[in-house]
Parts: sequence; C-alpha cells; structure tokens
Amino acid sequence: MRIALALLLVAPQGKPDVDNPEYQAWAAFEPGARVTLETEAAARGKTIQTRVLYVLRQILPDRVTIDTTMQTKGGAEWIDADVKRQRIAAKVPAGSRWNDSLTAKAEGDE
Repeated sequence: MRIALALLLVAPQGKPDVDNPEYQAWAAFEPGARVTLETEAAARGKTIQTRVLYVLRQILPDRVTIDTTMQTKGGAEWIDADVKRQRIAAKVPAGSRWNDSLTAKAEGDE
C-alpha cells in the first residue's frame, strides 16, 4: 500500500486539458456551414489561383468533423484534390499548439 501511494506522489502528472479554440469556433455554427479561402499568386509570368473549401460535417460534444477540399487553377480549369476529413477535438492538453499560440500573443501584447 505504501509503495503504491509513493508511486502516485512521484509519478508526473499530465497537463490538464483546456478548451480548443478551433473546436469552439466551428461548434458555434450548424452542420453544413462553409468557409471558402481563395488566394492568387504570380511567379515567372504565371498566375496560380487556389481555393480551399471547408465544410462543417458533424458536431459532437468531444469533436467536430470538417471536410476540406482544395482546388487549383493554373490555366482555364479548376483542378480538384481529394477531400480530406479532419476531426478537431473539443479539448487539448494545456501547452498544446493552440494554447501556446494564444499565450504567446497575450504575452507579446503586454
């Protein structure tokens, strides 16, 4: 019994989970909500357009599911890439990329 208690006291504790801002942003909308991001770049006399379509497919208490489709136009026609499905967790470990970026921004504003 004493050994188990000692192990619990010495064992490192994991970082607590915190709300994921990306989940929160998507969860504020209804399934079927869409976001389209379009960019255009010119290099060596050629113009390349890119379009990324994000579609909210599902909202669950622990995650949202997003479908992402990328299209590229280097001439007259748009070329579709395969649809990528992404699951975004509602909670992320403290210190994860979302938490770090928000913390760094807040510290830089001081």
